[in-house]
Formats: sequence, structure tokens, C-alpha cells
Amino acid sequence: MELPYRQQRLHEVMFRAPQGDDVEIRVIYGYVYDAQSEANTMAKQAGGVRYMQQSLGPVIKRLNERLVEDKLVIRPGKTKQTYRLDTLSAVR
Repeated sequence: MELPYRQQRLHEVMFRAPQGDDVEIRVIYGYVYDAQSEANTMAKQAGGVRYMQQSLGPVIKRLNERLVEDKLVIRPGKTKQTYRLDTLSAVR
């Protein structure tokens, strides 16, 4: 499956973790966006995890639309400030 850059980065970071394990938003954001850039560092400090979550939301939504055919979904994790990769049957 060919994906736009950020969706590809999100796909990579989520598929590295064992399915069903929570991945911290900070880790996901740092991988999907160039967290080393000065602008992103300042934005993270200003808005914290909430800012990261809002930035990742549209990327997760678009990737989820593609993952449906594989019966997978990225959804909020069991612990705060995390996401996890699950099967669609685990969501229902």
C-alpha cells in the first residue's frame, strides 16, 4: 500500500509495536513529524500533548480509512495519552 509521507510514518511506528500495545502520543508525534525541528519543539512545549493529539488526528483518520480493508484500526489506548493498533473486531 502506497501512502503519503506522514501516513507512512504513522503506519511504520504503529506497526512496530505489538498489536494491542499502547504507544505514547509523544513517541508517535516525534516519529510522524520532524520533532527535532525548532518550530515543532516550540509548538510541543506551548500546547503539549493536546497539540500533538490534534496534529495527529487527521493523519490517523486518513490512515484508518485505508486500514479498514485489513480490518485494522488505530484508536485511543487504554492508558492516557496513548494510541494502539487493534483489529476491528476488538473495537466492537
